[in-house]
Amino acid sequence: MNKINTSIILAITIIFALAYTLVASPSPVSANSKYSHDNWTDTLTGFPVVNECTGELIMCEGIMRGSNQRVTDRSGGVHCVIQFHFNLSGTGSYGNEYQVIGNFKQHFNTRSNGLAYECTRIEKANLISHGKDTNMKLYIKNHVTVNANGEISVSFSDAWIDDCQNH
Repeated sequence: MNKINTSIILAITIIFALAYTLVASPSPVSANSKYSHDNWTDTLTGFPVVNECTGELIMCEGIMRGSNQRVTDRSGGVHCVIQFHFNLSGTGSYGNEYQVIGNFKQHFNTRSNGLAYECTRIEKANLISHGKDTNMKLYIKNHVTVNANGEISVSFSDAWIDDCQNH
């Protein structure tokens, strides 16, 4: 199992952009809790993925399906679960064909003042070569807790590649 730099994590930019656009600010205190659930499908094109085992850049396209569940409790706190699955394919810079299949799940909770929150994210992806090139498995686990003063009180980020193997 190889440790990797979290700045090169698969799909981190698009994941956080989608996640934070789906999580709106906390709602004011209400006598009732509110629930919403949305499902969506999106087509990705020109999405860059790097095979960390070989350094090959793969420009992918394919389908991403997801869901967003949001509960606003009676105190105005917001609790969200965002998850999606993706199935992408592409040709790498060395001419190899790949399939990228994976899933992502994020939990986000905040109180009515909006300053204190916690967020946990888990992502798994399999990069499968259609030829003799190396396959790759990617795992990501992140967590952050921010207290009412806006200070990070807990934070960890772990990402690793497993099974860099040739066919």
